Formats: sequence, C-alpha cells, structure tokens
Amino acid sequence: MFKRNVFSEVGLFNEEIIVGEDSDMWMRINENFKGVHSNHYGSVIRNHKMQQLTDIPKSSLRESHYAVYRNAIKRYHEKKLNNSYRLQALWFLAIKYKISLLPIFSSFYIYMSNRNNRKKNEIIPDTSWHSLEFFKG
Repeated sequence: MFKRNVFSEVGLFNEEIIVGEDSDMWMRINENFKGVHSNHYGSVIRNHKMQQLTDIPKSSLRESHYAVYRNAIKRYHEKKLNNSYRLQALWFLAIKYKISLLPIFSSFYIYMSNRNNRKKNEIIPDTSWHSLEFFKG
C-alpha cells in the first residue's frame, strides 16, 4: 500500500511504454522512497479477451524493456543515486535487451523464448484458489 503522495511525486504508469510500465513505475518509486516488504506472498491470474503480451511482436517487447532500463540509468545519474549494485543491474539488463535487438541475436532470443513457452505449456496449471497457508512450505 502507498500513500497518495508517492504517486503524486513519481506519477502513475507511463502510458507511452508498450510493456514494462509496471517495472518502470516500481523503479521510480524505489528511486524516491524506501519501503518495507510484506512477509507473505501470492498472486492472481486474470484471464480476459484483451491483448496479451504474447500477441505483441517480440522485437517491440525487447525495445520497450530496453527503453525502461535505459531511462532508469538516466534517472540514476540525474538523481545522483549511490548504489553500485543497482547501477550494475540496470546496465546488465539494458545491455541484455540492446544485444537481443541485434539481428544475429534476435533469432536466438526468439528460439529460446519459444522453447521456454513450450516447456511452460507442458505443465498444466492449477487454476483453483488457495489460501496463503497453501504456499507456505
């Protein structure tokens, strides 16, 4: 949960970003505020008829991810943040997505993505609801 002033300061989702707008917002929040993490976890899967990430061309996804991390690096320097681990992680991710845009690596990236998707589809997901206790193992 966040106080309203968090979003007043960092803004909401950047609607110009095709995909990764949530990552961008979380990074902007983290650049400006310290937080406390809850010790429980869970997730909700929402099925709908709207456009899915798998419908978006892979090159657009990679370009969008690259832009998110490139912008985070720019903000890091503008805000004069002092966290070498954060900067290294941002550079690693930006370079990863930049390289994946090169034609020679693009086909390999698509191959690995399709391979991983086939593996995920082989597993039949459990769609029933569970209490948090179910996930504590």
